[in-house]
Amino acid sequence: MATNTNTLLEVKGGGSVQRAVDSIVHVVKMISHEVVQSDVYHQIVALCVRIENIIKSIFRLAKNAKKKHAIIPLIISGGIMMVIAVYKATRPAPIRLTFRDFRNLDTSDVYDAIIVGSGPSGATCAYYLAKEGMKVLLLERKKFPRDKYCGNTLSLKAQEILHDMGVMREMVDKGHAHFLQKGGFVSPVGNSFTGDSAAEMPDLISGKYRRGVAVTVKRVVLDEAVVKAGQALGVVFRDGLNVFKASFVAETGTWHVECREDLVQNQTSNNNEGGIAAASGGEIHIFKARALVCADGSPSRLARSLGIVRSEPNAVCSRTFIQPPHTFKWDGMVFCPPSLLPGYCAIVKHTGGELGYMTFINPALGGTAREDDLSRLHHEFIH
Repeated sequence: MATNTNTLLEVKGGGSVQRAVDSIVHVVKMISHEVVQSDVYHQIVALCVRIENIIKSIFRLAKNAKKKHAIIPLIISGGIMMVIAVYKATRPAPIRLTFRDFRNLDTSDVYDAIIVGSGPSGATCAYYLAKEGMKVLLLERKKFPRDKYCGNTLSLKAQEILHDMGVMREMVDKGHAHFLQKGGFVSPVGNSFTGDSAAEMPDLISGKYRRGVAVTVKRVVLDEAVVKAGQALGVVFRDGLNVFKASFVAETGTWHVECREDLVQNQTSNNNEGGIAAASGGEIHIFKARALVCADGSPSRLARSLGIVRSEPNAVCSRTFIQPPHTFKWDGMVFCPPSLLPGYCAIVKHTGGELGYMTFINPALGGTAREDDLSRLHHEFIH
C-alpha cells in the first residue's frame, strides 16, 4: 500500500513538474523564434537547449526531494526569470528610420522641418534648427509685417536668447526697445512694491544692451526681426498661407502640410498666429517634411486638429496704447485686482514715452473672470 502511495505521488508530482518544464521551454523557443530573425537564431536555440537541460536537472533533483510539490513553484519561477532574460537578450533594438530606408522617395522637395506659426516661438525654433544645418520651412497665415495682441514685454531670459541670435542688438540700435528699470506691482489687497533693477541688480544690468530685467518691443517689430534672423541662416519663410490640413504619410515617413493662399484674414482671430481655418480661394500648396512643429499660438488650431492639444485656450488678453503726454512716472507696473486673479493688468512704457496697457485673464486656471468679461474689465481698470 505504501509502495502504491509513493508511486502515485511520484507520478503526480513528476507529471506536474514535467509539464511546467515543457511549457517553459516552449515559451522560450517561441519568444526566441519571434524576436530573432537572423543568424543569431541558431545561437538562441542552442541557449534554449541548455536552459532545458538545466531545468531537467533540477527536475531530477526534485524527484529525490521529500516534498516534490514544493519544488514546482521554484522551477516555474526560475523558468520565468530565464524567459525574461532570454527575451531581453534577444529583443531587437528600436529601429530609427532615415530617408535611406525609403528608396523611392524623392527628397529634393522635402524639408527637415515645417513650422506653422512665425511668432517668437516658431521663428526662434526655425532659427536654431537652421543654425544646426536643417532645411526649414516657416509658414505664417498673415502677411508680414503684422501686429499681435500681447503685453510686448520680454523677460531677462528671452533677452539672452535674442542676444545670442543677434536680434537684441539690432532692435536696440534701431530704437525699437525700451528697457524697464523702475517699476513694481500692486498686490490684490493693495500692498505695493517698487524698485530700480539697474541700481539693485548691477551684475545683471550693464552696458547699452542690458539695461533692465525686462524690455518692451512691439510684436510688429520683434516677430519680423526674429524671422529675418532665421532667413539669414537659410530658413524659407512663406507668409499669407493658411494651413488647413496636416497628415503623416507612413509609407514615406513624412508630414504633408496643405495650405491655401488669399485667406480672408479679417475673419480670423488676431490671437491666432498660424492656425487652421476653413480654406477658401487662392492656390493650394502642399509641403513635405520629416518633422512638423505646431507653433500656432494659444488657440493652436492645427495641434488640436491633430489631437495633440485637447485643452481649451488658457489665456486671453486685451491691449491698447496711450500716447504722451501722461503722468505715469514708472517704466512698468503690474496690478493684481481680486476680480482678475489669477490674471492681472499692467502698464509698460515703450520708446518715445508711449504707454502700453493690457488686461490678461486665464479662465483655465480658475478665478471668476471669463473671456466674455475681458472688454468690461479692460475699460474698468483703465479709468
